[in-house]
Amino acid sequence: MTGVSESQWRLLPVAELFVGRTSGMTRLAHLGIGVALVGFCCFCAWTGFLLFIGLAVSKDSVPGAGVFNADFLVLYVVCGGVILVGLWGALASLKRAFRAPPRQQMAANPPHAVPQHSLAPGSTPDERLAPLVRKDQK
Repeated sequence: MTGVSESQWRLLPVAELFVGRTSGMTRLAHLGIGVALVGFCCFCAWTGFLLFIGLAVSKDSVPGAGVFNADFLVLYVVCGGVILVGLWGALASLKRAFRAPPRQQMAANPPHAVPQHSLAPGSTPDERLAPLVRKDQK
């Protein structure tokens, strides 16, 4: 990671910390990664819900069972952590996918530049606007 100071390393997305600069990826690739991560988060949420139901049914016959047992807390931390990290990565990737392309530098001499004509200081407004009129319109 050349060119990154110590204070900026926390601002880099996770992919850049492990893989390197990802500026070579296209906007479509970032969109695909973002959509895939959102789909993965939905899958993790559904799996976590099914595991929660399975744990609740298994603890149903035990007296004094609750949803704050160690098994439930591990489920909350693991599924919740995976979902939060996945959504953070998806938002970072989608932000890059929908970012406006960088502006291009204007050329020093635009291709359709109007030539500057030297006019007398006392010229009429029509004479000053004459160079702006196209030849075919005259």
